[in-house]
Amino acid sequence: MWRASQWPGSSEVVVPVKNSSYIQVPDYATSVRLRGSSAESGPISLPSSPGASATVELRAEKNPPNGFLYALGIHTPDIFTLTEDLSRPGLSRVKHLVVVMMEGRSFDHMLGGLRASNPYIDGLTGNETNPDTTGALTKVEPKAAYQELLPVNVNFPAVNLQLFNGAQGSPRLANMQGFILSSFSNRHSVDISRKVMYYFAPSMLPVLANLAQNYAICDHWFSSVPGPTFPNRAFVHEATSNGVVDNSLLAVLGPKTIYELLAEQGVTSKIYFYDQHSSNVDAGFLKKQPQFFATYDQFVADSEAGSLPAYSFVEPNFVDHHTDRGSEVASDEHVGRDVLAGEAFIAGVYQAIKSNPALWERSSWLLFTRNMAGCTNTCRLHPR
Repeated sequence: MWRASQWPGSSEVVVPVKNSSYIQVPDYATSVRLRGSSAESGPISLPSSPGASATVELRAEKNPPNGFLYALGIHTPDIFTLTEDLSRPGLSRVKHLVVVMMEGRSFDHMLGGLRASNPYIDGLTGNETNPDTTGALTKVEPKAAYQELLPVNVNFPAVNLQLFNGAQGSPRLANMQGFILSSFSNRHSVDISRKVMYYFAPSMLPVLANLAQNYAICDHWFSSVPGPTFPNRAFVHEATSNGVVDNSLLAVLGPKTIYELLAEQGVTSKIYFYDQHSSNVDAGFLKKQPQFFATYDQFVADSEAGSLPAYSFVEPNFVDHHTDRGSEVASDEHVGRDVLAGEAFIAGVYQAIKSNPALWERSSWLLFTRNMAGCTNTCRLHPR
């Protein structure tokens, strides 16, 4: 199965030719041609012998009226078995959107190492550096620990230092050179502050890395506010933090939420908080409207029954606590929390949806973190 993220603009892909196989390609591409061929439309002659392959160029120009399979011109069912679903627009089948928002970790910290196996991912080369307080440059290294309380800061001034490192001018360009200096200001240790340059090798995150390698991945996804939890959660639920960039409750006391607006249109939605011990501040957004809330256990049950609402926001466990079932470990992946617990939570959400084939075919799942939490990130921001 080919992923749309592999084709920015015009690219080439090797098409395997074998019985009972199919090709799934972006439906926005309009022209294809075999390498070395001048023909850009009409049927394409593919090799007829099993095991052979053809290198096909895909070009995205506009949406073809009959779907990309028609544009491909593949009319050889003895080579390719094409299914009806492949020629249908994907969004028309989506009836459920499931959103999971983890706590702060940066893209490069969690998935930057994937660039080594997939150069299309804008991750780490291994040569990225940040200066420490002695002026020495520290390189990124795949030495991140599953659970370590790093001296990071996510308030607005600290993130400003991480992004700009004191750079001035108009417009200011984010040089992404202040991560170690920001960490040092929290705990005055040069050696410890350098640890914000550590990242996870993909092999250490089998769940997240495998999802990233097999589904669409957003390597230029930015938090709404370069700051802490509350304003970013406010944006997720309300599309605004009311101008607040700190963890003041004023950030969550704004206009109507997406849940209230959807209800006005007859569309169902729900926040699935982990349990009674771990419901987050999200309750404040909805002004004590219990119809919008359920537990994570109910999410699993609703997934099994195929009764998820149109929009689901699923929360991890935010605190270590004890229940009748035993100890529950925080799974939000906040810096200082056990990342393996987060891996297990993400796998649980995936399995809950995937285990119901009918639900899986009608669902789209979005997984992201609220901010980078002071962990190094190299994707430079550009003024708009």
